[in-house]
Amino acid sequence: YGFNNPDNVCDYEKHQLIALGDSFTQGFCVRAEDNFVALIREKLPRTINLGVGSNGPLASLAVLREYLPDSSVENVLYNYYENDLVKDLPRELNDSLLRRYLDSSVFSQKLKSNQGEVDDLLIAVHKSEFSYLQSSISIKNEKIWNRLRYSAKRVFFLSNLREAMGLVFGESVFPRGETLAIFREMRELVKSNGGKLWFVYLPHVREIGLSEENNSVRREILSIMEELDVPVIDLLPTFMQLDEPLSNWPFKRPGHFNELGYRRVARQILIRLGIEKD
Repeated sequence: YGFNNPDNVCDYEKHQLIALGDSFTQGFCVRAEDNFVALIREKLPRTINLGVGSNGPLASLAVLREYLPDSSVENVLYNYYENDLVKDLPRELNDSLLRRYLDSSVFSQKLKSNQGEVDDLLIAVHKSEFSYLQSSISIKNEKIWNRLRYSAKRVFFLSNLREAMGLVFGESVFPRGETLAIFREMRELVKSNGGKLWFVYLPHVREIGLSEENNSVRREILSIMEELDVPVIDLLPTFMQLDEPLSNWPFKRPGHFNELGYRRVARQILIRLGIEKD
């Protein structure tokens, strides 16, 4: 179906694990065999990766409803990253089609049974977008201008300086009510399939060394998981205990994990699931 999986991964009668999330889950910036879901699959071969770059909670709920196997599943991981709530979710809530997955617990486009049509549409869209980008230089100029405006705003509010000094991170607000509803629906959907939902907290490089009281979005999302009784695999404390926590990112800069970082994520998840010993 276009996800980052081996071809035969959907053929099992019972699946051990399904992973939801964005580009971190999909496995950006490393080889296919080095992303953390692929590393988990070495221990749990009946593992499906349903991660897609830029997917937030609502898009992940939609993916889960469309592609949850007809067979049972033991564990489902929602792998959270800091832009899921303050950037991706507001955009998703403004999408009328995605919104239907939240407003109705039975809404589905039956995408699995219409894969040929989905493939044809994706090919047509990619060809159209590529042709448009080739013929238009204004897109590049617009992106540069938007980036300059964004940078100017951060300079004006001293955002970079405040984050660098460890004064604040994740200070933005997010739609708490919709977030609660999405994860409640996700939990119930997994439960109806015989499985258990887990919330995996993937740390941002700027969270290393930051005090908990200065990380409001983290506090809020963890409180939501506690309210929903969804178990949390919190990787921030694990990373912070390392002698060189920044070694998990290329050049110790914000971005996706390197091979070492993905390997540590996989190991901690396997430990919490009781597959490996600490």
